[in-house]
Amino acid sequence: LCWYDPVAGEFLPTRHELADGKRRAEAKAETSAGRAEVFEAKARASEERAAASEARAQASEARVKASEAKAQASEARVAELEALIERMRRS
Repeated sequence: LCWYDPVAGEFLPTRHELADGKRRAEAKAETSAGRAEVFEAKARASEERAAASEARAQASEARVKASEAKAQASEARVAELEALIERMRRS
């Protein structure tokens, strides 16, 4: 037997059906929580990889700037030596 709601036009769930529904909802919530934890862990890992990539990019930029500075210093030294050679040829 079960109760019928004539206003809603439907049968009311039994206590067993309500308990089953509650168990299914709890299981679904637990599964969703587990999935959320997995997604959060993946997001954290992605953020860590992004931070590491950013650090590597900044280190590469620093090396490029250092190389450019060395190249400019070398070019300046070559210009000095060429000027010295030219002065020596004239003397």
